[in-house]
Amino acid sequence: MRLSSLHVKNFRSIKDSGEFIVQPVFALIGENNSGKSNLLHAVEILVSAGVGRVARDDFNDPNAPIIIKGEFNSLSETEKRRWRSYLVENRLILEKHIWVGSDERTDREKLSSEFHGYRAEPKLWYLSQQKIQKKYGERPKWLEIVK
Repeated sequence: MRLSSLHVKNFRSIKDSGEFIVQPVFALIGENNSGKSNLLHAVEILVSAGVGRVARDDFNDPNAPIIIKGEFNSLSETEKRRWRSYLVENRLILEKHIWVGSDERTDREKLSSEFHGYRAEPKLWYLSQQKIQKKYGERPKWLEIVK
């Protein structure tokens, strides 16, 4: 699996990177403290569990979420099977949101995160095996459905 595009918002010095293509040979060039390492750290956060060691100080604006969106291609056959229901034209698109909230029990500030995947599911119920099984049960009469 290869990262093919990246978009980062509200992370450290990055207000909005805009979406950019990541080529197989790719270089980040810029002055010191211009955000090169922040982009690389954002990729690490995208593929890690939970908030990925993000701290409150990592938010450019603590009132808005950090959003990291990555698109992956060149998936192996095993990865294609694993991510099949999320693939769009053999591409996996993941988006991670991290925000500052509060713990309901302690009322203390805490960071939370969630993934937003782009699930490749047909809108029409009769084109989706899952939707057919939801409507007709685990063992639907396929010939009747086709008719």
